[in-house]
Amino acid sequence: MGFRDFIIFQAVMFAASLLCIFVPRNGVAGVRFFYTLADDEIWKAVNVRFGIAASCVVAVFALAGAAADLAGAEEFIYFAVAEAAAYGLVALYAYALAKKLYFKKFPDSPGPKGRAAGKSGFCAPKKISGFERALFIFYIFATAALFFWLRGLCGPVWDETVATHWNAEGVVDGYMKMGDNFAELSAILLSIGALGVVGGYAASRLCSGGRGIFTPLSCGLSFALAMTFFWATAVYSTLAAHENSGKLEIFSGLGGVFAAAGGAFLIFHVCASIGLSISLQNRAAGGRK
Repeated sequence: MGFRDFIIFQAVMFAASLLCIFVPRNGVAGVRFFYTLADDEIWKAVNVRFGIAASCVVAVFALAGAAADLAGAEEFIYFAVAEAAAYGLVALYAYALAKKLYFKKFPDSPGPKGRAAGKSGFCAPKKISGFERALFIFYIFATAALFFWLRGLCGPVWDETVATHWNAEGVVDGYMKMGDNFAELSAILLSIGALGVVGGYAASRLCSGGRGIFTPLSCGLSFALAMTFFWATAVYSTLAAHENSGKLEIFSGLGGVFAAAGGAFLIFHVCASIGLSISLQNRAAGGRK
């Protein structure tokens, strides 16, 4: 990850953080836990605090990255990984705060003891459905198959320097060894996808919200599959460009197929996330009647 990509990443993260401060309660954007979706006051209290804290995290890492760039650093992936970890800690704080405020305002709601005893409630753990198992198996096999297949394709040029970045006009402005590029793309995109699975599974243990195929785990798995196919698009397109004298045609051939698959799973992830949010809102409204 170069400095330009790092700055774009910071801009997106900062904008998303600031959005949380101002956006009203909704099922699309913001800190969307059951607890925040249950009440406007809790939503505002948690989202404002999260937005401010997360914006500060992004600002600190952006300044650190700028200082590193002035010092001559070329790789910023470590800054991005550390920032993602710090961002996750802020999200955990937001969850704990939302839970505290929810039970303070709605003390008669089902508590941890009731859930541990197996009683029904908004946090009662649910069994993994057949669709979720099938999606998980597909994720594992698709990721493994693409990884070893693309590793084999890259083998003949593994130690060669190839074009890895293009500007808006399609002119090459970055080079890297194919092996280093493969490793970096894998570390970034596949790891982010795996975090989506872990987060989706953790959420499914905490929340019984969602209906049909729109569940926390399916949200995480669909996001992970999107990252897998976008990773495959990036690796395959880099290899194809090397064989095409550096000309990038990202949506041609198999690269286009992988990109379309990644886009389809990303759309499903968004739809599942919205469906899950609506389910949680309905459950919260029903529990307070």
